[in-house]
Amino acid sequence: MESDNQKKKDFPIFKFTIAVIIVSIILVIMVMQMIGGVGPSTGQKSMAIDALSNAVKLVNPDGEVRVQNFVLKKGVVVDNVDLAMRTDLDEGSFIFFTNNVLPDVESRGGICFEYKGSQKEVILSARVVCKSSAGELEMVLKKVSNEFPEVDIDVDLCDDGLVCCAIIPLEGN
Repeated sequence: MESDNQKKKDFPIFKFTIAVIIVSIILVIMVMQMIGGVGPSTGQKSMAIDALSNAVKLVNPDGEVRVQNFVLKKGVVVDNVDLAMRTDLDEGSFIFFTNNVLPDVESRGGICFEYKGSQKEVILSARVVCKSSAGELEMVLKKVSNEFPEVDIDVDLCDDGLVCCAIIPLEGN
């Protein structure tokens, strides 16, 4: 039978191990939700504005992430104002690109995109790239143009002096 002294020594180690496991599980769940890998508790896909704003928060001010499947409903516009309200960035910090593979997802002047297809919604993914300036983002977009030649990157970039985030719609999986 273990002595009381031995039990007292083992108890803090046990508590610490349980705490590490719980914190690890919470962190994994939070990161998966931010990048859109885990939908809401109902098992549904994330809505476009939720998935994109979480991705921007994750990579701001300098990084990039592939946002997995999210829903863009017909007639719903996701724009720079929506993202500015949900993040700590300004309206002038966002640029939305078009993707010729997705003709029903339209971008208007780089400030938004909208699904105009015949279905009630479309499942998309996206690449979100944020850099601390428009010049830095432009260098990254040159690389993106090689990876995704169907993406039209011939638009003006973000306002001067602001963090600049590109939202590039891609086909959902």
